[in-house]
Amino acid sequence: MQCQIVEGTDYRFVEKETSDFYSVQLLSGKWEGLVYTYGQVGIKENPESGGATLKFNYKIEDCPDGMVVFEDTELNNYLGEVLANIIEESEFKIGENNGTKPASDHTQELNSERDLLP
Repeated sequence: MQCQIVEGTDYRFVEKETSDFYSVQLLSGKWEGLVYTYGQVGIKENPESGGATLKFNYKIEDCPDGMVVFEDTELNNYLGEVLANIIEESEFKIGENNGTKPASDHTQELNSERDLLP
């Protein structure tokens, strides 16, 4: 799933009072309102294909009522696209709190990966 993702339109960075890490809040689409935090991120190169795989884990911090996210491959792929956008486009500027605090503390830790094109 290659799609155009834009910071400020599709996602923004938010702070949680109880965490030293910034989280990401999705602002549009099927998972609008979902808040999550990336954990360990790594890139595994594949010399044979000339490509690489982006491996990451994340923790769901807040999930709107009725939203199903457990074992959702489409969501994992989208979060990989968001992470790739953050890595490629953000100039490593993390912030934009805007005073937003997640409403609840539903947490779930997941692992995922995304292929990077050469």
